[in-house]
Amino acid sequence: MFGLHPVAFWIAVAIAAVLAITPLVFLALEKAGKLSPALRTDLWTRYRSWLNLAPLMVLPLLAGRLIAIVAVFILSAMCYREFARATGLFRQRLVSGIVAIGGLAWALAFSSVTTYRGDSTYAFEHTPQNEAWKLATDMQRLGIQPHEELASAGHGGRTPLVFASRLMRARIIAQLDWSVNFWKLSEPDRQRVLSALASTGAKFAVSEESPPDPSQAGGWQRIGSSSYYAYPLSGLAISSKANPESAYR
Repeated sequence: MFGLHPVAFWIAVAIAAVLAITPLVFLALEKAGKLSPALRTDLWTRYRSWLNLAPLMVLPLLAGRLIAIVAVFILSAMCYREFARATGLFRQRLVSGIVAIGGLAWALAFSSVTTYRGDSTYAFEHTPQNEAWKLATDMQRLGIQPHEELASAGHGGRTPLVFASRLMRARIIAQLDWSVNFWKLSEPDRQRVLSALASTGAKFAVSEESPPDPSQAGGWQRIGSSSYYAYPLSGLAISSKANPESAYR
C-alpha cells in the first residue's frame, strides 16, 4: 500500500479520518447548543494546531528511519531550547552543548536494527527486507489460511518459516527428526514421510529448502519468490504402514 507497511498505512488513514471527522463533530455540537462561544473558540484553536502537528509527527515516521531520527532530534532540540529559556539554563552553554551531543549520540546508538539472523543494519543503509512478513503474505496467497496447522519438512529452529507462521497465526505441529534430510530421501521414502506428516492433521507440508529439481517435485508449489515450497496434505492418502515416530517429532 503505497510502499508502506499495512499497519503504518491504516494508522495514517485513521489519523486522517479523525482529523476529517472532527469539524463535523464540532458543528453538530454547536447546532445542539452544547458549545459556549469560549469553548468553541478553544476547540477550533486546538484543532488547527493539530492540523499542523499531525503531519509533522506522522510524515517523518512514514518517510523512513533516518528521516524519523533526524526529525525526533530536531524536535528534542526545540523542546530543550524552550526548557532552557524558561529555566535560564541557556546561559550554561557547556551544559547545553553536552545535552545536544548526548541527544545526537543517543539517536545514533538506537538507529541500528538487528535482524533475526543477528545482522546489524543502520539508518544510513538500506532497510532489510522483512523476510518473515513477505513469506507469511506469500503463504496466504498460496492458500494457507490463518490458524491452519502446518508440518515442516525440515528441522525447525529460528527460521523465517517459524516467524511467518506466528505472524499469520498458523501452527507448526510436526517436523522432521534431525537425522532426516527430506530431499536426500528416495521418492518412496519421501511419500512415506509426507503420509506420516499428513497423519498429524497438518494441511500443508512446508520445505525450507528448494527441491534439487523443482520440475520433478510433483505436487510441491513454490511460495512466492522464496526458496520455500509447500505441499498440500489434505488429499494425501495416509498409509497405514507409516511410522510417524521415525519421520517427525
